[in-house]
Amino acid sequence: AIEKIQAALNVDRDSARFRSSLAQVYFRTGKLAEAVQALERVVALQPDSFQAFSDLGAALQESGALDRAIEAYRRSLALNPSLAIVHFNLGTALKQQGGTANAVACVEKAVAMDGSQAGYSATLAGYYLEANDAAAALQSCRACLSVAPRNLTALTFMSIALDRLGDREAAAEIVDFDRLIQHNLLTAPAGYESISEFNGALAEHVRNHPTLRAEPENNATRYGKHTDNLLVNPTGPIPALAELIDKAVTDYLQSLPIDPGHPYLAHRPSDFKYTMWSVVMDSQGHQLPHMHPDGWVSGVYYVALPGTMRAATGEQDGWIEFGRPLRELTGSLEPEVETIRPEEGMLVLFPSYFYHQTIPFESAEQRICIAFDAVPRFR
Repeated sequence: AIEKIQAALNVDRDSARFRSSLAQVYFRTGKLAEAVQALERVVALQPDSFQAFSDLGAALQESGALDRAIEAYRRSLALNPSLAIVHFNLGTALKQQGGTANAVACVEKAVAMDGSQAGYSATLAGYYLEANDAAAALQSCRACLSVAPRNLTALTFMSIALDRLGDREAAAEIVDFDRLIQHNLLTAPAGYESISEFNGALAEHVRNHPTLRAEPENNATRYGKHTDNLLVNPTGPIPALAELIDKAVTDYLQSLPIDPGHPYLAHRPSDFKYTMWSVVMDSQGHQLPHMHPDGWVSGVYYVALPGTMRAATGEQDGWIEFGRPLRELTGSLEPEVETIRPEEGMLVLFPSYFYHQTIPFESAEQRICIAFDAVPRFR
């Protein structure tokens, strides 16, 4: 596509339409510097185009140039103040810059202009929580779920808002550890004599995976390495693991009741695409609190653990903990949590909206796991 657009530009160097198309391709393929350069030329050619300034703002924001992104969004809104998406994007850029109050005002405008966009209300709920307005956060969550009942980000924030408002029982119904977290030891798939042999093959595969890199940007991993999606051209033992996980997810969902009164159990998707990645942690390795907004069911399979974790010492080093959101969302509230001690060969399954983190450990041995999201294809 880039070659065809470049050929068209060779004929008409000042075509804003061709340059805008080129920028879109650059943006989609992660070539942000090239996208910004193309869009800067577009706004020079079309200084009255609110869309061009909006697109430039998005490319600048994605590249981390927040001051320039905010300026571009404001230029777009000066030309057309009725664009909900630009108010929203401006709000998120201001939030990234640390301006929660101004961010709230912008996203409130976006919601007022287009309440059908569930993502606006869900984002606003999170901003309200950070601003210590749990009542407004709860209202935004309900607004979001009224138009998008399967929005799991809103479900996460609703549980936090309810807890902060003193209704821990209602919060616990949403984040029900006993009902919704399952963990089991897997048996070796065909072609492997034991789970130890299978885990050894997995450990070798991920340690040598070409995408394994230290602490990727915008990631929860600390003191460890992280792969990209292992299901892109899967090789070695990964297809066998993917088959085990798909069956486990199917069994997990079948084991849960259909409950029309529960915002998660009221729905049961049956068609998924999977993303899968590995986390290889060194001493002091851990993951910060996070959830998986794109998934429906998430899980982690434990491949290799330090000897200190395999021993029942009473310590929780390296364990996985559920229920503790980011501190900026909970304020002074001390949430209820659930911890699980990993075992090699254990698969843990949970709803993707559950906040979770891992506890740091000290060892010369690595902690290796493979995590995944089952992303629903709702019809």
